[in-house]
Amino acid sequence: MYRDISHQLKTVDSFSQMSAEQWHKKSKRFNPFLLFVRPPIRFFEMYLWKLGFLDGMAGFIIAASSAYYVFLKYAKLWEIQKQEACR
Repeated sequence: MYRDISHQLKTVDSFSQMSAEQWHKKSKRFNPFLLFVRPPIRFFEMYLWKLGFLDGMAGFIIAASSAYYVFLKYAKLWEIQKQEACR
């Protein structure tokens, strides 16, 4: 459970970093197509498929932050690979 939205965003930032690092260790390559496609899919999955809209604004915020988490995982994987390529 999150104390507030700031706590939720800090958790999303931390977990997305861990996920991107794990993907990198497993040699997963960044795919820009997935960066654009996966976050909206996650939003609609959380908001519509899992009926988040029934929770009102809280459901919308959860769906949006979940999509943001997915976006950050891919963006951070790109960043890690870009930094590694510059070494």
